[in-house]
Amino acid sequence: MLQQKIKRDIRWLWLCSCLFLPGIGAAMTSDKEQPITIEADRVDIDDKKGVSVYQGKVRVTQGSMVMTADTVTTYAVGDKQAKQREMEKMVAVGVPAHFRQLLDTKEPRTGKNEEMRARAQRIDYFAKEERLVLQGGGYIWKEGNEFSGNTIEYHLVDETVKAATGQAGGVAAPERVHAIIQPRRKKNDASVPEGKTP
Repeated sequence: MLQQKIKRDIRWLWLCSCLFLPGIGAAMTSDKEQPITIEADRVDIDDKKGVSVYQGKVRVTQGSMVMTADTVTTYAVGDKQAKQREMEKMVAVGVPAHFRQLLDTKEPRTGKNEEMRARAQRIDYFAKEERLVLQGGGYIWKEGNEFSGNTIEYHLVDETVKAATGQAGGVAAPERVHAIIQPRRKKNDASVPEGKTP
C-alpha cells in the first residue's frame, strides 16, 4: 500500500515538474565567467587534495549567484602545477543553507532578470554541470512558483527538476512533494493581484 502511494506521488511529481519547467529559465550565462569570491570566519585548506573547508557565516558569490551557509566545502580538480585547477563542486551545509541566482529570462512586467532561490540543510552545487542537489527540506522558488521535497535535483542548463520525499533508515519519509505553479502572465499584463506588490 505504501509502495503504491510512493509510486503515485512520484508520477504526480513528474507531471508537476514538467509543468513547472518551462517557466524556470536557465541561469545567467555570464555568471560562470566571473571569479568565485568566498567570505568566512575561518578556512582550512588542503592544497594537495584541492579541498577547502570554510566555516562561520560563509558567503559565496559568482556573478549573480550567491550561496550562504554555516559551512562550505569546495573541491577543485585539475593540474595544480600548470595552474589549470577549476572548481568542481561546493557543498553548503546550514540551518538552512541558501542559494539564489538571476536567470537569463526576463520578468514580463518589469523587464528585469527573473530570480531563482533555493534552500536546504545541504546544497551540493556542481559548478561545471550547473546542477544543484538539495537535501533535507529542499525548496525552490521562482517568481511565485514553488517546489519542495526532502531531496530535489535541479539542472540549471537543462531546466529539469527531480524531487522525492526520500527515505530514512530504509523507511519512506512522511513528507510529500509539494508544487505551486502560477498561471503564465501575458507579456502585456501589467496587473498585480490585489494585496501583492510588484
